[in-house]
Amino acid sequence: MSNTALKNTRNTNIELLRVISMLMIVTLHYMYQGGVLEALHFGDVNFALSWLIESFCYVSVNCYVLISGYFLCKSSFKLRKVIDIIVEVVFYSVGIYLLFCALGVEAFSITGLVTGYLFPIIHGEYWFATVYVVLYLLSPYLNKWLQALDKKEHQKLIALMALVFSIIPSVFFFAGENLGVSSGYSLIWFIFIYIVSAYIRLYGIKIKNIY
Repeated sequence: MSNTALKNTRNTNIELLRVISMLMIVTLHYMYQGGVLEALHFGDVNFALSWLIESFCYVSVNCYVLISGYFLCKSSFKLRKVIDIIVEVVFYSVGIYLLFCALGVEAFSITGLVTGYLFPIIHGEYWFATVYVVLYLLSPYLNKWLQALDKKEHQKLIALMALVFSIIPSVFFFAGENLGVSSGYSLIWFIFIYIVSAYIRLYGIKIKNIY
């Protein structure tokens, strides 16, 4: 297979993963914000199936960070990209607020607009956007750090961070908060995923193709 064909195949696979991740995020929002999980009764079939689906979909955000890290670890920092992300988030944040006000769903307030919707990145109104922007700002320094490591050191770093930020909080559920993991909704966790994705990009993962 030529390099061009291989590159196209890989990009297609990544785009497919992105689409699947988005579907999983929509599912998570529907299950939680839509009130599906609240309406379930413990012990019945719907309860078990719904939580099973919920559990599978939890990886969606991790997939997005993996994809981002895969490309960012080999790309140069662009301030314009940060500005574009912030402008886009503000556009939808303010736009949806004004639309809700026009429809009478919410009462318009200058204070509410400024404190809740005009600066969503700073206020953390949309946690993913806030953490992602900070991760992008840190990416050039993370890349320099990771490039200074050899393959063995990179592996040890991933193993150590997996132990501290994943295995220990999974066994001792109260440890995650003390370490700033916040159930995966934190900058520390995003940095860990970034380091994993950078390893995949730099060294690859050999998987024996049985089928």
